[in-house]
Amino acid sequence: MTQLKQLRGSQTNANLWIQNQLTKRITRPYDSCRHFGERLWGLLRFYRSRAILSHLLDADTDAFFADLAREALTYRTLLKANEAKLDVPKERVNASTYSPIVSALATGNFDLASELDALMPSQSGEYDGEEEFAFNNVLRRLATNDKKRLQSARDELANVAEQEERWAPVVQIVDGLNDQDPDAFNEGLATYLAARASLDDEEVNELAPGEEHISVEGLAFIELAKQRNIKLRVKHPMIPPELQRAKPVIPKDGYAAWP
Repeated sequence: MTQLKQLRGSQTNANLWIQNQLTKRITRPYDSCRHFGERLWGLLRFYRSRAILSHLLDADTDAFFADLAREALTYRTLLKANEAKLDVPKERVNASTYSPIVSALATGNFDLASELDALMPSQSGEYDGEEEFAFNNVLRRLATNDKKRLQSARDELANVAEQEERWAPVVQIVDGLNDQDPDAFNEGLATYLAARASLDDEEVNELAPGEEHISVEGLAFIELAKQRNIKLRVKHPMIPPELQRAKPVIPKDGYAAWP
C-alpha cells in the first residue's frame, strides 16, 4: 500500500511539474525563454515516468503511448532549438541520449526515431558516455535500417560488453535482429529482461518512478523484431501484452512543440 501511495504521489507530481513547465516556465517566443533547453530536458524524464505510471495505476495504454511520443517529440524540439542556437546547454545535445529514440521505437514511430537520428550528433563527443553511446549507436542503426553501419556499431557494443557483462544480452538481441534469427533474439531478450528485473535498490533509485516494472527498451526491441518478421516467444511482466500493440500516435498538444 505504501508503494501504491508513493506511485500515486509521483504521478501527481509529474502532472503538476509538466503543467507548470508548459503553462508558466516555457514561454514563447522560444528564443527569449531562459533555460529553455534545461526545461525541455526535465520534461523528458517526467513524460517517461508519467507514461509508465498511467499504465501501472490506471491501465491507460493510450496515455502510455502518448506520453512516450511526447518524450521523443520534446527531444526533437530540443535538438531543433540547438540548431537555432537557442538557450540549450551543450551537454544536452550528444550522441548517447538514447531514451527518446527508445520511446519513439516503443510506440512504433519509426519516422520520428529516424528524424531524431538525423538531428543528433553522429560521433561521440565530450559529454558522451562510452557505454551509452555504443548502445544508442546500435539503436540508431537499427531504427534507420542502416545495415552498412550496423556491424561496426554492433562490434563497438560488443567491446563494451567485454568490460560490462550487462550489455552482452543486448549484443545477442542485435545479432538476432540483424540475422533475423528468432532464437538469438528471444534468448537475448529473455536474458536482458531477467537482468532488468533483478536490479538492486541503488540501481532502482536511479530510474524514473515505476520504471523498474516496465521495460520501454524491451518494447522497443519488440517493435524492431516485428519490423523484421521475428516472432516473439518471450513472456515477462515487464513487457505486458497490451503494451506490445504499439500505437504510433503523434499528439498535437501537451508538449513543447517546435517552432
